[in-house]
Amino acid sequence: MAASAVTILVLGRDLTFWSDELDWLTFADDFAPAHLLTPHNSHLIATTRVIYEGLPRIFGADYLPFRILGIVSLQACAVLVFVLVRNRLGAAVAVLPAVVLLFFGSAQDMFISPLGIPFTLSIGLGLGAFVAVERRTLGGDLLAMSLVILSMLSHTFGAIVAIGLVVYYGADRGRRRELWVPLVPLALWIAWWVWARQFDQGITSASNLLGTPPFLVEAAGSALESMLGIPPDSDVGSRLKIVFELAAVAGAVLVAVRLATGRATAWTWTYLATLLAFWAGIGLAEGDGREPDTPRYLFFGVIMIVLLAAELFRDRPLSIRVRRSLIVAAAVCLAGNLSLLLRTASDYERDAIDVRTQLGALRASGGPFVSNLRVADLGAPASEQIIAMNAAIAEFEDTVGPLGFSAGEIAEQTDDARQGADFVLIRGLGIASVEVPAKSRLESNACVVRRPGPDGYTDFELRPGVNAIDLVRDTGAAGAELDLGRFADVAEVPVGELGGGRGTLLLLPDDGIDQPWLARTTGAVRVCKIGATAPAADGGD
Repeated sequence: MAASAVTILVLGRDLTFWSDELDWLTFADDFAPAHLLTPHNSHLIATTRVIYEGLPRIFGADYLPFRILGIVSLQACAVLVFVLVRNRLGAAVAVLPAVVLLFFGSAQDMFISPLGIPFTLSIGLGLGAFVAVERRTLGGDLLAMSLVILSMLSHTFGAIVAIGLVVYYGADRGRRRELWVPLVPLALWIAWWVWARQFDQGITSASNLLGTPPFLVEAAGSALESMLGIPPDSDVGSRLKIVFELAAVAGAVLVAVRLATGRATAWTWTYLATLLAFWAGIGLAEGDGREPDTPRYLFFGVIMIVLLAAELFRDRPLSIRVRRSLIVAAAVCLAGNLSLLLRTASDYERDAIDVRTQLGALRASGGPFVSNLRVADLGAPASEQIIAMNAAIAEFEDTVGPLGFSAGEIAEQTDDARQGADFVLIRGLGIASVEVPAKSRLESNACVVRRPGPDGYTDFELRPGVNAIDLVRDTGAAGAELDLGRFADVAEVPVGELGGGRGTLLLLPDDGIDQPWLARTTGAVRVCKIGATAPAADGGD
């Protein structure tokens, strides 16, 4: 556990809030029940909303507390798997899957960053409910019910665990009077679901119904493949896909035989029902980002497969040869998943740099911004991980602290990152050139003529305020494209066209950054400063 924590902390040391985290941070500025219960992509994530609302009030915009909480919830899952397997096969066997889960690189997006908190928190609380039920006491049942409710408040995994426990109490004749343990949380969750329909966030579709059975096979095969740390989109993963799906079918047959012979325990039915309900739920919602091999779903699938296997071989003596085989298999799985974890960490680091660079550029400019700007909607090279509205992000930064780089830190990033910052900044401010109206008389001064360099491009600086740009001589084409930049070495963001017999005006805000705006075009141009500077127009116009 210590090695896992250090590994994740080191690999994610340069990460920042991204993707859904930005939405959670900026969703609301209070703990109103209606806000906490508002679904996110159809899921109830009240505990996550409390975390992302509460921690900034204590620690500001520091990402470390969130990362630590993510690691703690992840490790709790591994510990509880260890406990559940140990109760069936002993500690020496139980430690093997637990260690693999601590370095489960196949679910890298849940491990590298706190983005997985809703999942690991819900899964951990659900596993805790399983452990509590095994105590077979009133106190254990009350604890289990409480944990299931908390699990449901964290993610839909809690509802899936409740379904599994309904099966458990129904299958164990001596415990049917305790069906209230899962039914009370389920009733509460259904009441929430009815209330939440007003948000129209349903993701399941009846059109996926016929595709659900084959989806189950694909999901089982992907889970088995993920145990070895094989990337599903790799050449090896593609070739072995059918092998793992056949292995999944073979495993299903063995489970069916066990059930048919009447040797299944209540926990066998419970784990099987939980696993099938989980995969069926994803199958009904199958779509972009919800596929059999989606990383965030592999973690829970593997956990339930491990628990089901442990229950099937419960209290059966394992020979030395079998134990040695399990150790070798666990070592192979650990090596594959750790390798995958290390290889994919750099991808998240690049995403984090883009997020911080682009958020920093927007904050440095000070606005005014295009109404309801969402960076992810701008298209490449804007980061698709900045999904919150800029107005909400700006409000959070004004209250809590900056999320992006400073202007000085932006200057230290790669040119690709700075090009992305330029694109987001210019599109965010709504900067675009306009033709000088016919018969207009403009008071201009400080005019200079700029000509193409050896590379055929004309590079020149612009100052805040209104700039007039006239194409004096083009390169033979009908007009020339005008590009603008702020942080990158070369201006590459198109803002309009020069030519057409009229001059062009470009209004640039004064953001206080000690660095000129850069422009680029082809052909010779005359650049003038317009003396009567108009006030900054609303960026949404």
